[in-house]
Amino acid sequence: QGRAHLLRDVHIELEGRELATYRQGTRSSTDTSVFAFTELVRQSDPMQSHSGMVQLKIPNEGVMHSFAGENNKIVWVLKVRGRIDRWPDVKEEFPVTVLPFAVS
Repeated sequence: QGRAHLLRDVHIELEGRELATYRQGTRSSTDTSVFAFTELVRQSDPMQSHSGMVQLKIPNEGVMHSFAGENNKIVWVLKVRGRIDRWPDVKEEFPVTVLPFAVS
């Protein structure tokens, strides 16, 4: 919606992150490590369509599903980036829930 034709250099990526929180005394810190990355869309030509669909298959072996523990989390996000001349860049993240692989 809106004036999507002004958007340039569009990138859409799926990223898997591990977040580990640890405490030292009264202070806590969170380390983040990216363990999976897939580029879904890279569109630099402004004349290309600004709508469409993409299909992604997340491999079931060796890739962790979404998880939230007390000190550890596995988070998946769709990252959307783009540039608009003379305006602030678009940089958004949308959480995605990845379910465990069902063994039949």
